[in-house]
Amino acid sequence: MEELPDDALNILSNSQPDFLAAFDVLMGRLKESSGNLSLQSLPTAVLDNQVFQQAEQLLSSISVTLSRDAEQLWMETEHTDGILLLLLGLSVHGLALLSTGLG
Repeated sequence: MEELPDDALNILSNSQPDFLAAFDVLMGRLKESSGNLSLQSLPTAVLDNQVFQQAEQLLSSISVTLSRDAEQLWMETEHTDGILLLLLGLSVHGLALLSTGLG
């Protein structure tokens, strides 16, 4: 996790377990779908504006843009090799597991 930018670490350190779980699901579904997801296929928590904005900020901290329109959601990477995205996904997955195990 130390390789993540300070902005990402700050967002993660202030994230609630519900956000971590929702973001973990979002990252898994985006990976499975190769980038585009129907909004209908997402958990309700991900569609919440506050959760979406926090996810946008977290991804933006590693130069990834999260966008949505009326029907779908997608990610766009900006000249990155994907290592930080992978690291972020693994970190969030671990934190989500830890936070649900502690509850």
